[in-house]
Amino acid sequence: MAGTVAEIRDRARRDADAVLSLHWEDKPMPVDPVTIARDLGLEVFSAQLGDDVFGMLVGSTAGADIYLDKDQAPARFRFTCAHEIGHYVDQTSKLSPEEAYVDKRSDDTRGEPAEVYANEFAGSLLMPQSEMAACVQAGMDDFAMAAHFDVSLQALRYRRTLVAV
Repeated sequence: MAGTVAEIRDRARRDADAVLSLHWEDKPMPVDPVTIARDLGLEVFSAQLGDDVFGMLVGSTAGADIYLDKDQAPARFRFTCAHEIGHYVDQTSKLSPEEAYVDKRSDDTRGEPAEVYANEFAGSLLMPQSEMAACVQAGMDDFAMAAHFDVSLQALRYRRTLVAV
C-alpha cells in the first residue's frame, strides 16, 4: 500500500505507536527493539553479513527471522533491528518463507516506499514523539536526548526535523 511520502510516514508512525503500546507500555527508555521483535514472534540473530549489509528480514515457515550485522555500532544495530521490525509490520501478510528484505549500506533504495516506511517506523519506535516532546520540555539538548534514546546523534537530529516537538 503506497501513497505519498507523508501518508507512508503517518502510517509508519501510527503502526510504531501501536507496537509500542502493545509491547513497551510503561517500560523505561530506551526501547529495546530486540525484545519487541521477540515479542512479535521474530527470531533475532547477530551475524557476519558482509561489508555492504546492515540487516535483513527473512521469511520462514515459522514467520520471519531478523539478521543483524554484528559489526555495526550499538546505536546502528538497534536502529537496524527496529527498521527490520518495520519491514515485518509493513509486509507481514505478504512475506512468504525464504523471501527476504536486505538492507544494504548504500542509498540505492532510500526513496522506495518500503524503505521510507521502515525508516520512519524505526525512528518512531526508538524515539516516540511523546517522549521526544517530554525531553524537549525538560530542556534536554540533542546530545542528552540521543543518550536517553540510545540512538546516534545523526538519527536524533534527523528525527527532530520530521517531528514537531
